[in-house]
Amino acid sequence: MNRENKEQTVHRTSDTGEWNTVDVSLFVNIEGKVIQASQGFTNLFGWTHLELNGRMLDDLNFVPSFLQDEFASDVERLLGGKEIALKETKRKRKDGQLIDVTVAFTPIRNEHQQITAFASIFQDASEYVQAKKRLKESEQRYKSLFDYNPHAVFTFDMDGKFTSGNKAFEHLSGYPLRNLHNFSFAFLAIPEDRKRAMIHFKKASKGETQEYETTIINHAGQRINLHIVNSPIVVDDEITGVYGIATNITDRKKDEDKLERLAFYDQTTGAANRHLFSRDIKAVLKRAETEHFQFALLHLNGDRFKYINEALGLEAGDAVLTSMTERIRICLPPNGALYRFDGDNFFIILQPILDSREAVDVAGQIAEAFRQPWKVNGHELTVTASIGIALYPQNGETEALLMKRSDQALDHVKREGKNMYQFFDESIGSCSDSFLDLETDLQHAIERQEFQLFYQPKLDLATNRIIGAEALIRWYHPEKGMISPEQFIPVAEQNGQIYEITKWVLKEACRQSREWTKHQLPSHVSVNISPHHLYRRDLVQTILDTIKESGIQPNQLEVEITENGLVQNVDTAVETISKLKKIGIQVSIDDFGTGFSSLSYLKTLPVDTLKMDRSFIHNLSEKGKDQMIVQSVIQLARAMKLTVVAEGVEEEDHLLILKEAGCQIAQGYFINRPVPNNEYVKWLHDSHFDW
Repeated sequence: MNRENKEQTVHRTSDTGEWNTVDVSLFVNIEGKVIQASQGFTNLFGWTHLELNGRMLDDLNFVPSFLQDEFASDVERLLGGKEIALKETKRKRKDGQLIDVTVAFTPIRNEHQQITAFASIFQDASEYVQAKKRLKESEQRYKSLFDYNPHAVFTFDMDGKFTSGNKAFEHLSGYPLRNLHNFSFAFLAIPEDRKRAMIHFKKASKGETQEYETTIINHAGQRINLHIVNSPIVVDDEITGVYGIATNITDRKKDEDKLERLAFYDQTTGAANRHLFSRDIKAVLKRAETEHFQFALLHLNGDRFKYINEALGLEAGDAVLTSMTERIRICLPPNGALYRFDGDNFFIILQPILDSREAVDVAGQIAEAFRQPWKVNGHELTVTASIGIALYPQNGETEALLMKRSDQALDHVKREGKNMYQFFDESIGSCSDSFLDLETDLQHAIERQEFQLFYQPKLDLATNRIIGAEALIRWYHPEKGMISPEQFIPVAEQNGQIYEITKWVLKEACRQSREWTKHQLPSHVSVNISPHHLYRRDLVQTILDTIKESGIQPNQLEVEITENGLVQNVDTAVETISKLKKIGIQVSIDDFGTGFSSLSYLKTLPVDTLKMDRSFIHNLSEKGKDQMIVQSVIQLARAMKLTVVAEGVEEEDHLLILKEAGCQIAQGYFINRPVPNNEYVKWLHDSHFDW
């Protein structure tokens, strides 16, 4: 055919709408504005490039009105990242003619994998030969997309062997593609991921698109985290292989790991935190129920740890917490996991276990490890371990119940003297429930004004005069009646409510001392200070503020501290007492003779008074060891220029013996029992004692 005939043929086919140009493509951004149209598109639909570029697709009336809903659905799928395979539809030419076409859509992404535009590839449905040519050219374009895709793209045959891959895949794996032929993807995956990778491949080879994360080892031996998408390759409705796209997410995984450390691990000790505990114990419970095994939950708390924070500061406390974590970890077997909640509250999950003896071994080792001294900033400290243990399924089958049972067992250990471990049993449970009820009621006792101070007079044995009184707290519960301090003070010390209670006692006692002064009554008042409060840095300031607020003189107040409380940290005790003495407040050692302190501490502690425990006074009328002890304490105090108070005086003989031995002050039921202030004042006026 000569040139003229070819031109005539082209002209004729143009008149009939049969186009020879293969590339009939249109590129539209996500707002619907035309970005680019191929020459084949302009030839087929009649618009020029000038008429198309920058125009909104809706303005062209290109999509017939009866196909608008279908087109909107296609756009929605494209925005979701899905390609739309070749399908038959209709479109309008510029001259309004409606023509049959086939069209395929694909989303176009930028370098950040964001969809920015859509590509539409059209074919004149009446031109089968032209369609074949356009299909071939389309395959070339897709091949270009495959070869030059910034993501690693690869294919498998139905046996899971590599058949092709682009340059990005070769770069990612570090292997030339020719070296990977006849190898499966499992060749690259780390051993623990290989089985899972093959499962995903098999599902994709059956028509189910798969999306997952895995880790490979490249040719250089580096571990690379990947996000993989596997989808079936379908030819003539038959699956012939599997298509894969891999995205390198190594940096993202590192960021996720950092976030996980922040979310699930304690920043002070590095131990797992309560959030990871909750996740882990749920998983353990699920497996234990399915696999029928036992496990143990241990709740550990450091005895006297609060003193360290209060006396030496948070930095010293953190150092001890870190050391605690290390000691616990050394004692844990491979099936043990450690978690720190807050403060010195640790939990341990031991799973699976054959019997309770495994929990006994671990708890015993930890308790023994904690008995070794803790050295912090030049101080040698004592922090022992109390441990409560609950067993699954014997003590509970839920997270909440097991935690409650281990808490109850721990509370029992605390009440029984600390420094040991205890399994939960039902007797502990009922006792702990009462403890919890008491704890709850305590929270409202101050605000409901259920506390009251009773006053027990102190008698100067040399002058037979009442010189003041000791303030003793009482709790009158509206339903349970009078509750003994022996019951509620340990609860308050354990849960921290003791601080507010002590503040209330100080405030009320100082207020009453001011009232006594106004009425010219003996105004000296002594108040018991819990060892828990002694080592708080704010104790001195709290007392000073209370004295200023009440308007009394500092020497009207005396604080009584138990012997055991003083020797828990002698350095801090000396510092605190010295500050109190500087203010003018008197300090007394309460229950002297019942603790385990060395007499050398008396030389160190700048106290004013020794208060002999009532246990030495009870049998004082009978000559024996008690009289010898009392006489020794009085002689010791006289030598150290300390005042001696004898409490528990219940008989006249007690007074006579104490006075003869040189004791300065007495206190007890023989003089008067503790009573509310109105009764105390009345007793003062009616008593035969001077004041």
